[in-house]
Amino acid sequence: MPKLILKMLSAFVGAVALPMSLAHADWISVDTAQGPSTGVLDTSTGLTWLKLSVTENWTIGQVESATSEGGVLQNYRYANGSELNCGLLPNYFNLATPCAGGFVTLGNAATVQQFFDLFGFFSSQRYRFAYFELRPRTRIEGRDAFVSDFFRYDTPVPHYEYDSQLITVQMEQAGQHWLVAEAQAVPEPNIALLLGAGAFGLMAMRRTSGRQGRRT
Repeated sequence: MPKLILKMLSAFVGAVALPMSLAHADWISVDTAQGPSTGVLDTSTGLTWLKLSVTENWTIGQVESATSEGGVLQNYRYANGSELNCGLLPNYFNLATPCAGGFVTLGNAATVQQFFDLFGFFSSQRYRFAYFELRPRTRIEGRDAFVSDFFRYDTPVPHYEYDSQLITVQMEQAGQHWLVAEAQAVPEPNIALLLGAGAFGLMAMRRTSGRQGRRT
């Protein structure tokens, strides 16, 4: 088969296979409006997680202002418990439980460190936390929000355990924040484009066959 036809078929197969490959869970570091490699795309959900390093030491008030209409993070919002505890963490760490919480063991310290590096936990402390699911204002003294807690233990072997809890926070309370951009639809191949590519390939094959017939 001529090289041109092989190249066309390879491109055709690639166009079809790309959306199928995105259906499998994977986490890819991506660029965002906040800079190079400042987001993590979860290909299984389409959610883009803003790396925690972007909002390092931001206050609750700063995040709420930035994620409001016209803010620098207006496309982002606080992740909810379903997305973090029942989606990201169980899938990434292959947990047997459907949702993380209640001091779930996440695995060996090396695997957790890879997770921290990917999602931008820059703190070197044994205890790390980040806010998620900020609740609407219902009290004067503060806001209700969940906090994700990672605890490092060195016995019997180095490992991390995870827990989350609902707490009352002040708007000036600083920390790190689990923010996500809404899920994007996984791109599907354009049917008209694929049909056109197939027709073009058939035409090229016929022309090649005709030339070979005339030569003989």
